[in-house]
Amino acid sequence: MKNIKPFFLLLLFGSCVFTNEKLEPDQQTWNYALPNQFSLIDSDFLNLNEAILNDEYRNIHALVIIKDDQLIFENYYLDQQREDLNNIDNATNILASIAIGMAIDDGYLISIETPIADLLPEYENELSNDSLKKTITIRQLLTHRSGLSWDEIVSENDLEEMMNSNDWVKNLLKKPLDAIPGGRYNFNSGASMILSKIIQNLTNETLSSYIDRRLFKALEIEGWLWTTDPSGTTNATNGLYLTQLDFTKIGYLFNQKRSLERSSNSI
Repeated sequence: MKNIKPFFLLLLFGSCVFTNEKLEPDQQTWNYALPNQFSLIDSDFLNLNEAILNDEYRNIHALVIIKDDQLIFENYYLDQQREDLNNIDNATNILASIAIGMAIDDGYLISIETPIADLLPEYENELSNDSLKKTITIRQLLTHRSGLSWDEIVSENDLEEMMNSNDWVKNLLKKPLDAIPGGRYNFNSGASMILSKIIQNLTNETLSSYIDRRLFKALEIEGWLWTTDPSGTTNATNGLYLTQLDFTKIGYLFNQKRSLERSSNSI
């Protein structure tokens, strides 16, 4: 992949073009190739494309497949085009995790074992209503083990309540603990708002500005949109909009990172 440097971070994403005839071959990240150049069957890709067009797989806006640093399939559906920005929803959480890794790399943060109370002085009142809240660490936020009460699986009431408040971080931190921090796993996409505020406090710039400076520019990601909560904190819960190719760049970067780590471990 051209012009992309690895960072210390983690992410999960699939690596995955005949090009659509309507699209100009103007992306400069990957070279183009055909599936049969990698012992893959061209007709399988055409059949998959036809199935998506026939709505056998619902709500797919794009399919981009990378193989051995080559773009072997790319197509867009439901009236989408290559340049369209799409909301990546709670995958936005990943960028908050990335920012924490870069903050450690840049010397803003010593460890993910740091209690969040040390980094959020403006929320002293919310963190003081239960002494255990002050023990919540960044690691526990990253692994969805903060213990903060949150229901996102059965209903989205907590998410809706947070998004209707004026300060999303305050809304989260006011919630009671329903588990000891570090104990039970409970997926909480809202927790990334706390990470967003921590990055803002550490770097004196918003999460979106920090990610743009440290990651997007290196990946040549120029067209993006990132919303905020009413207080101006970058929405790390579900607020990022990217083109599909730019989102693929991020996934591909970390797929390469994992491949390098596996190679190093096998030596």
